[in-house]
Amino acid sequence: MSFLKFILKNPFRRKNSAILAIVGIAIGIVVIVALGGITDGLIDTFEETIHAGGADFSISGKETGDSAYGTNTIDANWTEKIANVSGVDKAYAIYVVLTSVGDDYMNTLIGIDPSGSELADISIKDGRMFEDNTSEAILGEIYADDNNYSVGDNIVINGEDFEVVGIYQTGDQNMAGGVFTSISKVGELMDDEDSISNIYVKVNKGEDPQTVADRIDAMYGENITTVTSVMEMGQMADMLNMLQASTWAISLLAIVVGGLGIINTMLMSVFERTREIGVLKAVGWSNKKILTMIVGESLVITVVSAIIGSLIGFGACTLLGPQMGITPLFSPKIFIQAFSIAIVVGIIGGLYPAIKAVKLPPTEALRYEWGDFMNAVEIKDLYKSYENGKIKALNGINLTIKEGEFVSIIGPSGSGKSTLLNMLGALDIPDSGSISVAGKDLKTSKKLNEFRSNQIGFIFQLHNLIPNLSVVENVEIPMYTQKISSKDMRARALKLLDDVGLNGKAKILPNKLSGGERQRVAIARALANEPSIILADEPTGALDSKTSSKILKQLIDLHEDKNVTLIIVTHDMDVAKLADRVIEVLDGEIISVGDDSLINSKIDV
Repeated sequence: MSFLKFILKNPFRRKNSAILAIVGIAIGIVVIVALGGITDGLIDTFEETIHAGGADFSISGKETGDSAYGTNTIDANWTEKIANVSGVDKAYAIYVVLTSVGDDYMNTLIGIDPSGSELADISIKDGRMFEDNTSEAILGEIYADDNNYSVGDNIVINGEDFEVVGIYQTGDQNMAGGVFTSISKVGELMDDEDSISNIYVKVNKGEDPQTVADRIDAMYGENITTVTSVMEMGQMADMLNMLQASTWAISLLAIVVGGLGIINTMLMSVFERTREIGVLKAVGWSNKKILTMIVGESLVITVVSAIIGSLIGFGACTLLGPQMGITPLFSPKIFIQAFSIAIVVGIIGGLYPAIKAVKLPPTEALRYEWGDFMNAVEIKDLYKSYENGKIKALNGINLTIKEGEFVSIIGPSGSGKSTLLNMLGALDIPDSGSISVAGKDLKTSKKLNEFRSNQIGFIFQLHNLIPNLSVVENVEIPMYTQKISSKDMRARALKLLDDVGLNGKAKILPNKLSGGERQRVAIARALANEPSIILADEPTGALDSKTSSKILKQLIDLHEDKNVTLIIVTHDMDVAKLADRVIEVLDGEIISVGDDSLINSKIDV
């Protein structure tokens, strides 16, 4: 299994925490995508509303009258005057009145020249446009739906029958429930054929609408008022800016909330995986690789959240938007924004926990189970204390171990044997003295991760297998520090499992194995990078006597067949006596070193 595949799979081995993190971040992404779609939809709608009719601005009487729009009507000859102003391309009058329409005592009736309907904010949905000076009308879609009118029906307007010849749509809510007919017919109904309410104006190509509107104001401003689309666009631009600012504010909130959520998830992951991280460090994983793993897992979670959140946001908006009168518009920008936020959240959320994990000392991660190991070890006047010198763990240790030797270290709890093992495994550094393992000065060396990866194999008391990885994946863990292909990595791991008698159990999880089988997996893992030294901390402490004998025999066979230096920390004197030498530690000092005369019997299993 490649390192990339390992990162992709690893977050989902802890399903509950992964699901909670994904749900939390996906909610934020849903909001971002949904709000983005709604905002872009509104922008599109507003722009269509502004430009739908084609008029650049309109003209009305001074706002002191009592017409349907609250303005004075103006004389119809104003249409010709406006049409003759420099810069004006077209000018068409409309006449808006409130009168009885159908069953409504009062409704909006709008008169316009049919040839000028292109400047009005209407489009025919069904039927056709009315003809000039006829008893024909077109109804707004909302009005027609509310009152069950369709093309071909008759409708009474101000006491006169009209034929419904069309149904129109509009982006102007003031007209959505109204009725259009010929302007000459409205003047006839109102007995006021010389008055109009408004004039729609279209300027020549290349002319600035605001400049033309100002020109009209300068010429006729005492009698009429111009309402420019520039003004409307300015107001709408303010509204859109507010919407877009809200979108970014919610995006920022999503980053903060999602970031805190993923930080909490990954911190809990680091806390729960303290021992796992210690194992990774012990088998030679560098700080960079551990940081990459945790940030990578965080990114996997957030990208999955972005995919799920984007799909839900898109689906919810598409289904619910039309019911709220909104047509959402989804552009690539929205999804790029959502995924960018997810990636930012992933990096921010994973970086801090990753740094915490990197700073975690292996001795802390594995403080409950360590042992000792050797390979060409030379220790001189080694001292180590904790808590500002209050606890003296090692007190002037001097020790030499030959390559290929089998040594056992015994002593009561708190005697210093675990601290000595940490020193030998390059997991801790001494206060003073010197320590050389496999020819490397561990006190001054800067590349201890690489050293552990290449030279040391760890076997822990409780095997310390990573529970969410399969047996073969556990064995592969140390190999990620080596330049080896995924194919070769798997082949080597399977060979090691075959060597320890577990060739048929490569793909199952550790919890399906017996205690002895788990310890055999730990042995295979310890040999993954062909180390010159194996350190074993109470390797049989949690096993029954029969299983213990089998494990010890395997260890001894490996030591003899491969000339591996084997160091075992144990409380069991029967186990200790199997070694070439027995080293007894008490109160941080070596109080006795046994020789070959003590060890004449190997176990017979």
